[in-house]
Amino acid sequence: MKKIEPTNRATSLTIALPEGKNLGQQTLDLLRDARIIVKRGNPRAIEGRVEGIPGITRAIFCRPEQVNYFVARGIAQFGITGKDVILERPEDSVEVLAELPYSRQTA
Repeated sequence: MKKIEPTNRATSLTIALPEGKNLGQQTLDLLRDARIIVKRGNPRAIEGRVEGIPGITRAIFCRPEQVNYFVARGIAQFGITGKDVILERPEDSVEVLAELPYSRQTA
């Protein structure tokens, strides 16, 4: 398994995105609707390129429950995950910036 390294903040920021059948495709669709494109070398790639958000150039794909972990430890500076993850696995350094209009129930 490839080790995921922290981002060099001087050059770019990273967003952690959920992968899997529940939130993965909905997240990519939501971003695409906002004209934010995430490109992966292949469907199973851990990392991808982000186009459409100034300063955020890298995406890492992980299980929804890992997003908090990656953000709290500086591996990613932003993340999208379910509210249940935030409530069940709180991290002091993670802050909710917005609630998005989709969920596992609407998948």
